[in-house]
Amino acid sequence: MSQSFGSYLHEMGIQPWELIHPERMLGVQSAKLELPQKCCLLLVTDKALRDADLSFFERILATFDVTLDQVCRVTPDNFVLVELSTIEWVWFAGCSAQQHNLSKQLISPYVEEINGNTQHRRELWQQICAYRGQQ
Repeated sequence: MSQSFGSYLHEMGIQPWELIHPERMLGVQSAKLELPQKCCLLLVTDKALRDADLSFFERILATFDVTLDQVCRVTPDNFVLVELSTIEWVWFAGCSAQQHNLSKQLISPYVEEINGNTQHRRELWQQICAYRGQQ
């Protein structure tokens, strides 16, 4: 929505809305969000990583040969809008998994909840190992 149109609606007392699932409307084609070519892991979460958890997150990524600059983050609401053709991994952190065509999927609590929690770490590690054939 253009800035001037949004201002005009605001002046009229009309609150603008953004559709979460525009693909559900008949005849509506929403453009897919293109991710950078280097992105191979899509982190789906509604919380940004805290600085305190970045080191821990990088150590997790290193276990399956992904670097921090190869990660993109989207909110669960925007997941359906992402073009997944270049993505190898999808990690749903702190949200429910959504349907997709990729085979490598991780599901966990928020990263900040995994750090320091032995059970959550073990469950995540088991998922990673299952894809690496090391279980």
